[in-house]
Amino acid sequence: MLIASQMEPTYARRVYPCFDEPAMKATFNIRIIHDPSYVALSNMPAIDVSEVKDENGSLWTATTFNTSLKMSTYLTAFVICDFDYVTRTERGNEIRIWARKEAIENGYVDYALNITGPIFAFLEDILNVSYPLPKTGNFHSRVEKYLYSCSRKSKTSFLSVAGLKKKWFGNLVTMNWWNDLWLNEGLASYFEYLGATFVEPKLPLDKIFYAHVVQPVLREDSKIARSLSESEDKINGSFSLMSLFDNITYSKGASITWMLSGFLTEKLFVKALTSYLKEFSFSNANQDDLWTHIQMVLILCL
Repeated sequence: MLIASQMEPTYARRVYPCFDEPAMKATFNIRIIHDPSYVALSNMPAIDVSEVKDENGSLWTATTFNTSLKMSTYLTAFVICDFDYVTRTERGNEIRIWARKEAIENGYVDYALNITGPIFAFLEDILNVSYPLPKTGNFHSRVEKYLYSCSRKSKTSFLSVAGLKKKWFGNLVTMNWWNDLWLNEGLASYFEYLGATFVEPKLPLDKIFYAHVVQPVLREDSKIARSLSESEDKINGSFSLMSLFDNITYSKGASITWMLSGFLTEKLFVKALTSYLKEFSFSNANQDDLWTHIQMVLILCL
């Protein structure tokens, strides 16, 4: 059994009173009272697990988590499940892969565990920005034996990177508002492919990226013709926030990121991203901020 929260984009306000805007960051103290036969998880490590009685005398478990780092409301998360986990340590950070108990017993998550650490280190090294939390965890709610065939390992590598890329793009630096959502999703989607090909170097990155990202979004973009960054007024008046979570944001954003990396060279582009991430860590940015840091890097190279 698995119950998981989904606060993005504007559902945190349904869980607790808050100013539910991405630019209004705060620290969070989370305590979850749940059935003793399940485990509770949240953004931070648990610091206390105790028993509590309700008014009827029934026993419950109260799991208290450490105070979070400064983050947006939509990033708060909790999970109640009967999953188990496998673990390893990478550069002093504990990595846990959570999955169904039978999947773990049968070794179906071993590959995901083995590649998550190297991907984690790869992203830290290429971005030159350390991961600020003491733990990270990925969930595999439907991990089956097919993940270990040669044709499916690449899918597992993409899934593993998908759980890590947001640590930098979205969590560490968040867009000011949803009209610049591509700063989270487009940049993260691009690094999903870089991370996957790092652990599976035989994957033809350019061919996969063009076939699965560039070509489909070219067809879609010719019909929709929506820019990556819209004005706030247009979003409020023309379409809902949920409509921004589409292929234009993800794939067009990733395609433009790919083009920038090719035009500037990956070395200069990553240098600009590192500067951008370091300046706006635990804060918010907009599209112009990214362009500013790209321009700064280009000026220094002249």
